[in-house]
Order: sequence, then structure tokens, then C-alpha cells
Amino acid sequence: MKVGIVTYVHGWYADYIPFFVYAISKSYPEYESRIFLRETLPNSARRNLALVRGLANFQIQEGYLANIGIRDNEAKKPYYLRWLTPYYSLKDLDAAFICDVDLLMISESPTMLDQRLAVCARNGVPFANYERDFHPDYPPRITGWHFILVDEYYKKVGPIIDKLRNEDIDITAMKNNYCYENGLGEKQWGQESLLHYIIREAFGDVDLSHKFPTHHGVHLGPIRANLHHRLYNKEPKIIKRFGFNADYWYSPQAFQFANDDIIIQMARNLPNGNVKTVITRYIESFTDRGSGVSSPLYM
Repeated sequence: MKVGIVTYVHGWYADYIPFFVYAISKSYPEYESRIFLRETLPNSARRNLALVRGLANFQIQEGYLANIGIRDNEAKKPYYLRWLTPYYSLKDLDAAFICDVDLLMISESPTMLDQRLAVCARNGVPFANYERDFHPDYPPRITGWHFILVDEYYKKVGPIIDKLRNEDIDITAMKNNYCYENGLGEKQWGQESLLHYIIREAFGDVDLSHKFPTHHGVHLGPIRANLHHRLYNKEPKIIKRFGFNADYWYSPQAFQFANDDIIIQMARNLPNGNVKTVITRYIESFTDRGSGVSSPLYM
């Protein structure tokens, strides 16, 4: 089975791409990383990709879906365009895991593929995901970590997303829109409610109540708000927030990545900014906890 790990990237997140593809290559060398990039690849990411080229199996398409989506407000980030990916971009894959780019995927047993195929079989649908708990301020949502069996999924979903894409939707004007503060003073717009809308339109009232680990690795986003420190301090509220995904932060591979020479070199190469801050915090925190020595970033 040909499996793709798929992500849609915009703005400064592009500097995560080399870390994303390298971690996948270490954890599942048989999987392909497929990156759809809204802009062009920055030179900083190109330099770091040169370090992993030949080690990782990846494709990058630049300027992808660049002509659709909201542009009148920087807060309205185009995360949601991942759900509008046309069939032709994935049709050579048997399965795809659509996820965030700020992820260090970790190998598991059973594998990510086997876990998600079991969910597909249990629910009787060509995707594996679940619905978020009810929140009085938001519409229904499905998580943003979405596994699909490509051909069967697009038979149902393809006409719906083609219509949405052709209409160049404004996510904030949809019936199921929502907006929330992400804890960093930034607004996020309803990619998860859009996915919920698409799934319900295509598959109806399938039971998506069963929860399971969604990240299949360390999602680096929470490091921006230093939530990883609260996780390691065993704060019940944070452990509940991370849910099944908390276990990935204690994985031996999470510590191995922090001591990996290529990851350390790529971190040194990063320009100052959000990605360098996050990756530096990750390496320093995991190196100290994993080996008892100071970060090799500055050695």
C-alpha cells in the first residue's frame, strides 16, 4: 500500500518542512511525505532540505491553491485549504494521513497505517477520524488529523470539495464557522468545522464518537506556549488537554530526535523566528530530560 503523509503549509511554517520529512523518513521510510506549499519555498528551508535529500522520500509543490482562500485578514489563516485538495494531487496514493507540518512523526506498533485502517474497518467508512467533544461556543468539529483511503474517500467527497473550491469559500461566512484564540494571541478559523461539514455532507450520520491517538508523534505547536513544561509537571488540566497524545511526549524516539545530529544542524541553520524558537526549546528540553546534559545546540 502506498501511503502519503500530507500537509498544507503557508507562511513561516515552511521552515518546519525539513524536520517534518526527516522524522517521517526515520520512523516510516516506506511512507512518502507530500507537501503542498502556498508560497514558494524559502531559502532557509531549501538549505535544510539539502541535508536530508537522499535520506527522505518527499515531494513539494509550491504555489499550491495560492489563488483561492481568504486574503483580507492575516488572522484568517488558510489551514482549511488542506480539506479542499483535489483528487488528482493524491490519486497515486492508496492512503493519506493529512496533518499539521509541525509534527515529528514517531514509529509505533501497530503502525500508524494499521491503527487507522482498523478505525476505517470499525466505522465502515474510508476515513479515520473522530468528532470533538461538544463546546457551547463552537459548532461541531472533526479533528484536523485526518486519514483517508484515497479512491473511496474521493468518490464521496470529491464533488463537495470541488464545489467549495470553485466557489472560493470564505470560511468565516459558512454556516459552521467558528473562531478561537489559540493561546498565543492569534485567531484560528474553522478548519475543523469545515471538515465536519464536508464529512457529514458526504457520509451522513456515521458514528464518530470513538476517540484514539491522533498525532502519531510529537506535535510541536504546544511548545510555542510552553505547554510541554506543564505536561512534564503532570498538571491534570494539561494532561487532559493532550489526551491520548500525551504518551508521544514520553517516547524514547522523542528524545532521540532531540539528540539527532541532522536535526541539531538544521536547528542551527534556522533564521530567527517562531520555528527556531520552537525547535530550540524542543532540543533543549528533551536533551536535558533525556540525557542529563546541556543542549548540544551551542557546543
